[in-house]
Amino acid sequence: MRSAASGWRELCARRGTWAYVAALTALSAVAAFLPLADHLGYEFCEMVALCAGAWGAAPGIAAARLERSRDDSDAARALWRGAIAGVAALAIPVAIILLNGLRRPVCDPVGGLVLYLALPVP
Repeated sequence: MRSAASGWRELCARRGTWAYVAALTALSAVAAFLPLADHLGYEFCEMVALCAGAWGAAPGIAAARLERSRDDSDAARALWRGAIAGVAALAIPVAIILLNGLRRPVCDPVGGLVLYLALPVP
């Protein structure tokens, strides 16, 4: 029986999870230089929500494939790991755009965080 930490490591090493993280990272890096999306606001949240909707199934598919390859596969564990990995990856765009706030002062990051929790996370 494998440990839980090794299961998370294997999930993070899967191609689908990396594609999702890379898409969110690239989107955030490009958005940092766009006029309306360079801060944590509605436009940025919509862009991340569209990207998460298009690519968000990748960590879940990777988790399901990982569970199917195990001897003691569990659908609930695959669902849980895929959902946690997908939502945890949404922290990367927030970190990048808040770091962009050092270059471009933001208006209200707390208000933008509420929008972020309402649009991309669900």
